[in-house]
Amino acid sequence: MASLNGRIVLVTGASAGIGLATAETLANHGMKVIACARNIHAIEEEEVLVLFKGIADKFGGLDVLVNNAGMGGSGTGLLTGQYHAWQDMLNVPLWHDFLKKNKGR
Repeated sequence: MASLNGRIVLVTGASAGIGLATAETLANHGMKVIACARNIHAIEEEEVLVLFKGIADKFGGLDVLVNNAGMGGSGTGLLTGQYHAWQDMLNVPLWHDFLKKNKGR
């Protein structure tokens, strides 16, 4: 992973589980890791824009986005899930990706 050394990466959903393990592994391979996660409230667009502005100001931008943010909960079973519950669950990573591509430059 020598080509990753010094590159800037944002890992979403990095407070636990796969996101945390990914952030730690990438840092151990020399990447500069920005780890973020939401708490119990939904992330607002302004918060994401502030995050990307801070990254741009400090690092000049991102090299890699690990779009790991997600959420689960009741109503999201594979065969028995409810449409709105799946939509809410899938909107979390899609929202981050949308902002990164369209406003987070």
